[in-house]
Amino acid sequence: MKIELKNIQHFSSLSEETEAFMASIYVNGSLAGYAENEGKGGETNYYPKDERGQRLISRAEEFAKSLQNRAAEDPLQNLAFEQMINKILYTHLKEKQHEEFNRQLQEISKKAIVIGMPYSYYYYFKLNHPIADYLLRQDRIEMLKNILKTEVLPELKPDEKILNKNIPVDVLRAAGMKDEKWIIGAQDKNDNSTELSPKNTGRRR
Repeated sequence: MKIELKNIQHFSSLSEETEAFMASIYVNGSLAGYAENEGKGGETNYYPKDERGQRLISRAEEFAKSLQNRAAEDPLQNLAFEQMINKILYTHLKEKQHEEFNRQLQEISKKAIVIGMPYSYYYYFKLNHPIADYLLRQDRIEMLKNILKTEVLPELKPDEKILNKNIPVDVLRAAGMKDEKWIIGAQDKNDNSTELSPKNTGRRR
């Protein structure tokens, strides 16, 4: 059985103890009903669109219960579908956060060396030129290597990585970076592709 939330409206300003949202519930591709939470710590409510929607939701409730390893008399069994709705919502919100993180990262990394932990936080070293310009000339490539080696590498904490995807792997390695210190997706030398609270170091190079 395929259960989805569509037309999700998330209200971050109203989200206190729980996530405030409204959404449409789809079961096997058909609109079955609606779900909502006021964001004040209460339960997520859901209700059918019509009689057919009620039948679909009833089937979805039984499906959700079948996925839980609980005794039939366990009162938490009755929360199975609500918990499923919440899980789908949280997955959606996490994906949106990742998209925004990547969007910010892609823009900043054009003219900065970005350090941090993926989907957690980042800070960056501003450069005097776009990274693409450094890669056009050998003397500037050497400058970039030197910045990485003498100024960026010493700042890296054990769990941090270079988050740029637009610096070739051979440049990173030549600067003394170990493979585990950059995210998968950094360019190798034959690849011309480029790719939650940021902290700006204010440094220019």
